[in-house]
Amino acid sequence: MYKETISRGYLTGIAGMCMLSAFCADVGRPAHDVYAAVPPINIAERGNPAKCTIVLPPAPEPSRQYAADELREYIRRITGVVLPVATNETPSHAVYLDRAGEDFGDDAFRISAKNGCLHIAGGSRGILYGVYETLERFGGVGWFASWRTVVPEADSFAVPGALDETHRPAFRFRATTWRDVRASQEFRTRMRMNGYGNGDPRFGGDDFRFAKGLPSAHTFGRLVPQKTYFKEHPEYYSEVNGVRRDGQTQLCLSNPDVLEIVVSNVLAAIERDPTADAVGISQDDWANFCTCSNCKAIDDEEESHAGSLVRFLNKVAERVCAVHPKMCIETLAYQYTRKPPKKTRLHPNVVPCLCSIECDFSRPLGSGLKKANESFRSDIEGWAKLTDNLYLWDYTTDYRHYLHPFGNVPVLQDNIRFFRDNGVKFLFEEGGGFHSDFAEFKAWLLLKWMWNPELSFQLLADRFMDGYYGKAAPFAREYLERYLKRCGVDTARHMGCFAFDAPEIFPDDFIEWSLENWTKAEAAVQDDPDGLYAVRMAEAVPLVTMLDRWVAKAPRVFVTRHPENVWFPAKARPAYEKLMGIMAEAKSRNHKMRLGNLVVRHDLPLRNWKMLVAARRPAAPCDRGVVTSREFDCWNEQRSREESDPDATNGKAMRVVNHINATSVYFNLSNLAYDQDAEYGIRIRVKVERVEGGKGEAFWAHLGKKNIVVVKVEDIPDDQYRWYDLGTAKLSPDMVFEFSNGRFANGGGRTAVKATWIDCLEFTRKERAR
Repeated sequence: MYKETISRGYLTGIAGMCMLSAFCADVGRPAHDVYAAVPPINIAERGNPAKCTIVLPPAPEPSRQYAADELREYIRRITGVVLPVATNETPSHAVYLDRAGEDFGDDAFRISAKNGCLHIAGGSRGILYGVYETLERFGGVGWFASWRTVVPEADSFAVPGALDETHRPAFRFRATTWRDVRASQEFRTRMRMNGYGNGDPRFGGDDFRFAKGLPSAHTFGRLVPQKTYFKEHPEYYSEVNGVRRDGQTQLCLSNPDVLEIVVSNVLAAIERDPTADAVGISQDDWANFCTCSNCKAIDDEEESHAGSLVRFLNKVAERVCAVHPKMCIETLAYQYTRKPPKKTRLHPNVVPCLCSIECDFSRPLGSGLKKANESFRSDIEGWAKLTDNLYLWDYTTDYRHYLHPFGNVPVLQDNIRFFRDNGVKFLFEEGGGFHSDFAEFKAWLLLKWMWNPELSFQLLADRFMDGYYGKAAPFAREYLERYLKRCGVDTARHMGCFAFDAPEIFPDDFIEWSLENWTKAEAAVQDDPDGLYAVRMAEAVPLVTMLDRWVAKAPRVFVTRHPENVWFPAKARPAYEKLMGIMAEAKSRNHKMRLGNLVVRHDLPLRNWKMLVAARRPAAPCDRGVVTSREFDCWNEQRSREESDPDATNGKAMRVVNHINATSVYFNLSNLAYDQDAEYGIRIRVKVERVEGGKGEAFWAHLGKKNIVVVKVEDIPDDQYRWYDLGTAKLSPDMVFEFSNGRFANGGGRTAVKATWIDCLEFTRKERAR
């Protein structure tokens, strides 16, 4: 009944009234036959005058007025009937948008039929959620994306005469950063997301809103700025290896002056934003916790670096909540503070935010099937014993490659149930960009389950596929079924939120079939612009994946005597051109696709694809190959980028400005065409921008485990380019050239150099190896 109704695209009278009864049956709502025992209440009938009035209570708040407008507009779109709206009246046939009792809070709602009238009761957001539940359940309305709403035409709009249901959310705070949800306040309200909005009273405002300037993460540096305090008071900051550290540092949480500064700045932030619900006081996004004797003693006693953090925040909460009793003090239980303290229970207003960033998302977090998840399960159980206000920051995308398949769909529901069962009250599901792997589907599922984790996956999936893809739904279902089977492939690979491409999970033949499937789907929705757009955006994932795999093995640089034997992907140009058309189409709707975040620069894949389609075999054998800045890859544009330099070989070089000792620039030898039976000499051309008085390593570079060079600042006479020898080696495709600024001198917080410039990496063929 359900699939047939949706696929026909219309509903008629009571036939559509309970079309979603199966959709909701697994949460204890009345079955279809119970509803059928009592005559339905007809709200509107196509072709007849409006007999029902939408009634508001006196002085309705903005969200209740908006709920009336939404109900009126969608009933008009369903039946063609425009219902009148009245205030403080009692007609015999009406939809009453009632206020609910205080026990309902802002989000819960009740929908009930009584004496021929429909009553929808709820708080500032609950009244909207009740209207949307009614329209979705009994009118077949579907909100699948900010730009994809399906409103079936029907002969009537009716509700069961025995209707009486109360709905409460599984989590107090529900939010995600999937880009399409964030793009539209209207859409996220229809999906019952109550966090990270704009506070607009029309949508009922936000729950748990953070004070401006003190968001939910990484605020130590804001509260005690280094520029203000470090020079005179280095003791305010982390002691690491015996040195008070600036740069990437944390706070010394046992220092009483730090407590006074933090309390003062928190109170000032609240004064500037007095209606806020919470302030964020949390570590910055790196390690370097304080190891001074006082902090270390606390952490040793608590058997966790969260020990000094929790004791510090308890003191902050005592002071702040004496003035603002309802203010929440949120903090991260993240990386080095993820393990809960052994002894200290949290102040009632301290809200720890446990983060799953280290976990493996190929299996449910609570299952114990992956080692990376075992300690997380222990940690969430430990924090739940210390507080009744547990916040969970979960990760549902692949930051390395937004548009690669990231097979976490099967674990999303189990994870949300696991969070609920372990006392999580605040749930934040961090997501990706527009049209990344199943972006709209994942966001829709997450928000449905954040309200009710027991809704059936299969029924939700059918509902979404039919509504979002329209006539292309059969192709979308086939893709989903094959995708889910691939997700179930057992692999030892860690599938974290910074995962590399996993061809053993989604092999080349799956990617090629996906492109053929979506191409067929395009033909099915030529008369549906939004459906066609949905299909074309789905094609971006296999296109990006295929192009990136070709980039990974196609040569960019040649140093071989047999160039005629080098492999080139023949389909690269048409695939690239189709993808550019899809990305331009997305941009025309203000849905600019992001290819990566945090780790992979957005423009790096674009550059590599252009290089791929422009690549040419050399006409003759060559014994020398030069990797210039054009061919280098880099992890993060904040650490390294290609910049103009007249002294460089091609007028540009890679400038590395990072101040952590980690790989910044690299080159995979799978992109080098060479002869496997030969040895090659390897050298790099680098210049260094020195810091006056800087000591320590300027940079290090290596190719494999043997060909390593480490250069100290003291050994560099000037700021000119120089060649540095990495020796000779027989090359192999699994080798990677890596380059980074060097280690800090004496454990301090700054690099010994301002920047390094990599001009080129040279390979020169030697005599044939014996």
